[in-house]
Amino acid sequence: MRMKLIYLTVSGVVIIVATAATIMHLWSRPQVTDKNAAPKESPQRLTMLMVGDIMLDRHIFSIAKKNNNFLYPFEHIAPLLEGSDLAIANLEGTITANDSVAADSDTLRFTFSPQFIPALAERFQIFSLANNHALDFGKEGLSQTRAFLHEANISIFGDPQNKAGARSTIVNKNDFTIGLIGYHTLWKLDTEAIASEIEKIKPQVDFVIIYPHWGIEYELSPSPVQIKEAHAFIDAGADVIIGSHPHVVQTIELYKNKPIFYSIGNFVFDQYWSEETVRGLAVRLVLEKKDGRMHQTYELLPTHINNTGQPSPAPEAEASEVLERIATQSAIPDSFRKLIREGLFTL
Repeated sequence: MRMKLIYLTVSGVVIIVATAATIMHLWSRPQVTDKNAAPKESPQRLTMLMVGDIMLDRHIFSIAKKNNNFLYPFEHIAPLLEGSDLAIANLEGTITANDSVAADSDTLRFTFSPQFIPALAERFQIFSLANNHALDFGKEGLSQTRAFLHEANISIFGDPQNKAGARSTIVNKNDFTIGLIGYHTLWKLDTEAIASEIEKIKPQVDFVIIYPHWGIEYELSPSPVQIKEAHAFIDAGADVIIGSHPHVVQTIELYKNKPIFYSIGNFVFDQYWSEETVRGLAVRLVLEKKDGRMHQTYELLPTHINNTGQPSPAPEAEASEVLERIATQSAIPDSFRKLIREGLFTL
């Protein structure tokens, strides 16, 4: 028994010594690298959240003023914004020092209190001003809006009259260069001008987003004009189209492998009178530069507006209804319908 114990101990020492010697030998060997092997690429990533119309006057303003809480419209959107590098929306009105004229009347002239700006600036980085309410308080109101947003370090693009020089902006984030173009068709159908704007900025950017304010209010499907213009913009070089103005979620299309969201509906609004006007769609887009190409992942996130104008992620059953309607009614390949129902697709 004693001899066996000594034998095991000695053997153990030999093995340990041998193992340590082997390790030391390996450590002392020069490292060999394959000079022809491609270095591992760490993908660059940018996450953007794109939402529809934000309107902060009328009933929204009355509640904020009554409770002295100008954060309240955004109290339930943290799950949507989580992880986003850029959040983009259509600002459906002006920001001015004027008193509201819509809060106690039926007028459709909107101005938002500057008291909303801290809440906006904390959550959004970019707004489109290409819409039919950006001139509700004239050129002075538009000028004040731009000044307030500039002071809050919020980027803007688009012009209510589609003026050259104000249609687009270029934003740099996470080593991505994003071009954004706003387009207001209710002012004037100007397809060629927007197509030219796309062609102008396309060589300067990695990705082009179009935010058109177009279509027919409360219609669940795009008009022939929307479809024709969307195709023209894709042909000119747009990578994705995010529509607004109809106040409801419209169908989508995949044209030349580029997604067209004809309308993503309301985000913050007080149109409580119908099921479709309190349902919206947020689009989360993740861009990755990997393997020498741009990978795009789209997540479709249905939203619900409660009876005080606050958006939040839609309940599961409602979200499924929204995605099912889009999948069923959209002119898309059958293979793509399944992905829409799941709310996730990659290009």
